[in-house]
Amino acid sequence: MRSLLRKVERDATRQVRACYEAGPGGYALQGQVTTPRVDCIVCRHSVELALMPRHSSESRSDATKEHSRRSIAQSQPSGVCKALDLDQLGSDHFIDRDNGRSIRLGQLPRALLDLATQKRDEVAILSWRWDVDPVSNSSRNVYVACQEARHQGVRYLLLDKVTVNQDLSDEEMLGERLAFSRLYNEVPVIAAYDFKSLDEVAPTAEVHGAHVALGMPLSRIMRRPWICYEVLLYGSNPTKVTYVGHVPDLGCSKDFGFHHMAETLWESSLCQTILYTLAGTVGMHNVDDFRFILPQYSALLMAAYSRMSRNDYLLTAALLSGRDGSRINEDQSILDISFDLFRIGEGYVPEDLPRTQDYYTRYDIYFGDEIVAKWQTQHKFYPAEELRVWFKVESRAESVMCRFLGTGKPATRRRRLPSAQADRPTPGVSVVFHERDAL
Repeated sequence: MRSLLRKVERDATRQVRACYEAGPGGYALQGQVTTPRVDCIVCRHSVELALMPRHSSESRSDATKEHSRRSIAQSQPSGVCKALDLDQLGSDHFIDRDNGRSIRLGQLPRALLDLATQKRDEVAILSWRWDVDPVSNSSRNVYVACQEARHQGVRYLLLDKVTVNQDLSDEEMLGERLAFSRLYNEVPVIAAYDFKSLDEVAPTAEVHGAHVALGMPLSRIMRRPWICYEVLLYGSNPTKVTYVGHVPDLGCSKDFGFHHMAETLWESSLCQTILYTLAGTVGMHNVDDFRFILPQYSALLMAAYSRMSRNDYLLTAALLSGRDGSRINEDQSILDISFDLFRIGEGYVPEDLPRTQDYYTRYDIYFGDEIVAKWQTQHKFYPAEELRVWFKVESRAESVMCRFLGTGKPATRRRRLPSAQADRPTPGVSVVFHERDAL
């Protein structure tokens, strides 16, 4: 298994380089790249998503629209896998909890599917926020997803707890999970991320004498690394995505709910997710798994993980995935985090910004004697007190890390890509609020 994953990483890196060297046509129309396609999520899909941000349908040319139609026709899923058989669910699979009915995950009815021959409208894949009650081993999110799937006429639900062998080692399970992730790009998706902890307290900051709440709960959920990865994958799904929520004013919120967050993720980088992980805002079981989420930097990240502390490694990953002048969520800070190889300088008032009643503070981030990034805050006064934060990556950052890690030239030619993805189909997105338990 270890040798297979290494081969996948090498092939993924070669394909990314080929895409970049081929220029806009190379990474916009993947089929024109002569590098062989490795039939694995690592090189087939996550690389595409990392290289090709998403365009609105209005900006597509006739040629790319035609390519999108061909992509839909060619993206029929294939392979044999296990799925949750919704027709076999009975009352003994459910349990009533304080927040509503949940489904027991211990003995779920399974069916063996051949996705190449199965009717597409009978199958869906679930992307969910882990909300399992440790006493009853049950999930509210999986329950509401099952009810929505039944409402859509779906019989078979692809669920990681069923489809991925849970008895494997962490390394072997990672391989299966990456293969499973491919289906988020091919099969209709049901997403269920609603979760509210009773002891959750929103972070606050003092701005011009006022205490303001920072960030949004759904952002801290959907920025979790593997959830973010799945959202990026189904952002180019040619079928549909249905979000089902059960907590008022969370995923189904009209202003800052799933629609808003999905669009934000599809148009931004993974830098915010990595900074959240660094700051402890979200957790990740194995942080070295970022080499699979960012396969174009797999060689760099493997070297960084083996030679750096956890915090240095994560800041390196944020530098590689960041952009010039990226505004990030204000509900985290790295200013008080300890690093071994990086150093954050004293805050100062930048001279290149206009003088207003708002005040700015900038912090230079050093690797050795070289500035590789800047952390900047703005205490905004009008029309309301607000804290804004930027993480500005210097253009030299990747070369600096390459020299230190001994990987030679940067893994990819640094090119500012368009802010949207031109050639990939986009899913139809709908949001459903779960009003009553019917299963």
